[in-house]
Amino acid sequence: MKLYFIQLLKIVLFSGLVSTSCAQSSRSIDDAQNAYFQMDHKKAYATFANVMRDRQQTIDDRIIATFYTAKMQWMFYQNPDSAFLLIAKGLELNEDQAKFHLLRARILNEQGKYDEAMQAATLASASGESEKDFYDAEFAFCYSILEKHKSLASTNNQAFNPEHQQLLEGYSRLKKLADPRPGDVAIAKLQIGYALLVGSGEDLFNGWMSYFRLTRIDQVHPSLIEQIDEFQEAAKSYSSTSTLKTKEAVLLGLAESGFYEYAALVHSLYFDKNPSSDQDIKEILLYHQFIESIQSMTLAFYQEIIANGERSNNERKEIYVNQLVPYAMKLWKALEWNSGQPTFTKEGFERELRKRFKAIISPFSANGYFGLQMGHIVLNDKRSIKQYGEEAVFSYIAVDHMVSNGYSGWFWDGLAQTGGWADDEGFLQVRSAYTSGPVNKWVKQTDSVQIKEWKEDIEKYSLKDDSIAQENPYAFLRGLSLRLDRLQEQSLLDSLKSSGLIVAELRIAFINTIEFLDLESGIYAHEGRHVIDKKNNYSKKSAKLEYTAKLSEIYFSSKPMMAVSAVISRNIGDDTSHGKANLKVVKGLVDWMEKNSKEIVDYDAARPTLPQLDKLSDSQLKRAVKSLDPMAD
Repeated sequence: MKLYFIQLLKIVLFSGLVSTSCAQSSRSIDDAQNAYFQMDHKKAYATFANVMRDRQQTIDDRIIATFYTAKMQWMFYQNPDSAFLLIAKGLELNEDQAKFHLLRARILNEQGKYDEAMQAATLASASGESEKDFYDAEFAFCYSILEKHKSLASTNNQAFNPEHQQLLEGYSRLKKLADPRPGDVAIAKLQIGYALLVGSGEDLFNGWMSYFRLTRIDQVHPSLIEQIDEFQEAAKSYSSTSTLKTKEAVLLGLAESGFYEYAALVHSLYFDKNPSSDQDIKEILLYHQFIESIQSMTLAFYQEIIANGERSNNERKEIYVNQLVPYAMKLWKALEWNSGQPTFTKEGFERELRKRFKAIISPFSANGYFGLQMGHIVLNDKRSIKQYGEEAVFSYIAVDHMVSNGYSGWFWDGLAQTGGWADDEGFLQVRSAYTSGPVNKWVKQTDSVQIKEWKEDIEKYSLKDDSIAQENPYAFLRGLSLRLDRLQEQSLLDSLKSSGLIVAELRIAFINTIEFLDLESGIYAHEGRHVIDKKNNYSKKSAKLEYTAKLSEIYFSSKPMMAVSAVISRNIGDDTSHGKANLKVVKGLVDWMEKNSKEIVDYDAARPTLPQLDKLSDSQLKRAVKSLDPMAD
């Protein structure tokens, strides 16, 4: 399969010929992106490739297409050399070069070529056109330095120097990057890593607090870390010369809060020559090795799905579980047991991981593909939800430090991911799905280059909405989607500005509000409805359950028009439960609008209905959604 895609690349790039799969595909960048978000990698790649080589396409579309073909060659088809060739082609287009340099840096980091990755990040900074470009380039530079010196500390401790000029440069540049950007979880994670390497206890604790967006220790939930006072004291006094007892406390606190990689780093720095006798530390190291093995195995499994996509989910599950069990049994046998080692079972293993390491490991199907959902509990609480007179008390668990967030999370590469899932006791929220999005939305609302591009895209795609809706009245409309996001987020930002907030306070308020709104609709309302429906045995069909959950997601949001944008999605009408549910919601909204058109300001009966969805008021949208909900009756 690897050879096949190398051949396809050569055909597309150099010969002007088109393979059979290419011939069947469109040459629209929209079609390519739709296929990508529907996880049809063959159609997506073929269509991106067609757009890339078609000089009749706009330069912007060819850049996007070239970028995606390069990334897919690396991620999906395991051909980094082919990816580098495509990156070179992208740079020759002489626009938006920063993104190609950054992709090159990312691939080089994976290969352990950290100095080359730094050079690529430097080129990205030099060719950047926006604040976001600068941020991404600086972050990549600091990340590469950190990974290089973490690797030295972990594999060649004698070569590691905490006062190395390069390490200190990266540390200094990270601080400059962090100062005007409070609430950036990605930066906070790097800050913890740098602080461990250079021995800065104050920055270690501040980075830890910033990662969880905490400002006072009385905000720390005991399910995150039980003895916060002890951890704070140890972390703040941490340095290269602090006592081994202090370093042990730091190691244990990092592990308890899910930072197993950093806990292992502390051990590599200070305990390789002075092994700890603490059994908990020994098991933390064993567990960290298990995590690393599972990450490698799961990545190979996802790439196998790409190579053998015709397999059923049952076949995939059997393959994955058979690969997982030997690693699980190895860890099981290495653990210490108070009264003899019990017989290994998959269920017992999952319970033991949760008990000892606060790990949630759940192999299951999401978005149509079997994969691994595995993370670590950072919040375990009880909550209640009320909807239409129904109430349910449930467990609310936030998981973070994801080992894997499913096949779709890997496939979409952070552009979208599973936000949580319900079980018999309540629901689990994937924290990482709700921390990066608000930061990205802030940048899109405040970066002049991003704003300009967003407005241009709105104008460009809104012109296409009506013709698309005439062919399919329930199709995904990118113009509508962009308008909904832009108008709702701009309205929120204007509201916060009018309250007198400026600079850093305005940024953190916007980020926190967006995160709250996302949690309110996507977790409390959506997943809460799943709990209520399961309590009432409403249905066993996942598409039906997703439909009612999406209705609740909109109706019980403080900003329903912001929540409805999650339904105006590229997966409308596809074969997944979410795609089917989105289609049903859109059909219901279109029907309601047409029946109540006289109430809608500026509604034009001569135009298709769906492109006019943004003309609804919040109250009208809520009425429409309530009329569709069987529980509202």
